[in-house]
Amino acid sequence: MVIALTTHQILNSVFWGVITLSSFAAPDVYLLTAGKNLPWMAYLVVIGIMTIGGTMSLIKMRSNARDLRLSHG
Repeated sequence: MVIALTTHQILNSVFWGVITLSSFAAPDVYLLTAGKNLPWMAYLVVIGIMTIGGTMSLIKMRSNARDLRLSHG
């Protein structure tokens, strides 16, 4: 996905972005939908982990894209 973004292959980057987002969020979404009797604190923890993990992934992806762009001139 990062390589597709740095080479301006928009459709390819969208494709890989959807796959990445789906595989990243699938376990958490399953837990939130299947855990019917979980305490509310469990939902907050899962949502917090999803938010922190997603933010860290975005920051890392942007950093990698910037590094690739700089190395390829």
